[in-house]
Amino acid sequence: MALGDVIAGPFALSYFSPQGLAYAADDTLYNVDASSEDVNNISLTGTDITSWAFTGFLSDLSYDDSDDTLWAIEPSANQYKHYSLTGTVLGTFSNAEISSPGGITTIPENTSILRIYDAVDETIWRVTKTGTFEGWAIGDVSNVNIKMIAYQKDAVDPDYRGVYFVSYFSPGRIENITGLFSTGPPNYTINTSINQNGIAWDGANLWSVNSSSNELELLEIDGLPTKVGSQGYVGILI
Repeated sequence: MALGDVIAGPFALSYFSPQGLAYAADDTLYNVDASSEDVNNISLTGTDITSWAFTGFLSDLSYDDSDDTLWAIEPSANQYKHYSLTGTVLGTFSNAEISSPGGITTIPENTSILRIYDAVDETIWRVTKTGTFEGWAIGDVSNVNIKMIAYQKDAVDPDYRGVYFVSYFSPGRIENITGLFSTGPPNYTINTSINQNGIAWDGANLWSVNSSSNELELLEIDGLPTKVGSQGYVGILI
């Protein structure tokens, strides 16, 4: 198998235009249905569990395991939002310094901060969960067409693993990066189709939703060793 090959699925979704993806502690996924403006809680085989409605357009999701909540990007309003798992808005934030938020991820090792990708300055920024822009750039990722970011939790092997997964609109690919493309350990490119509109790391595997086929997939990441056993995750060790 090659990087980017589907190793589980694809699983057909019951809705259209999936955007964003978050892996929750109960081993389920949260995904945005952009066509109906719903956030759907689905199983790892794409089966609907429950859903709740939102207003506007959400483009990315991240699960916060510090308080069992979700963070989301609303790009049309240049905002990032905090939700309960049942859809209650817990907070709405914006920063003048982030003019075009495109991706969001939590950092389990630091429960007070978020990382937000700004599509205009092509930088991953550090922002607090209370809305304060700290301005500590993770690095200028210097590539256009990035759509989503996902933090690779417990990425502790500097020889083989990056810190973030980023997906691209065009050309269609996902990369495992350090935050700086020009330095650090090797960056792994995972070749995929063009519409990977949501990615989520579960501690061992990389999940993706494809908006061209409206399917959920588990992608091959051979070459990125994991520490599943020490973290208590159950999954496919690749």
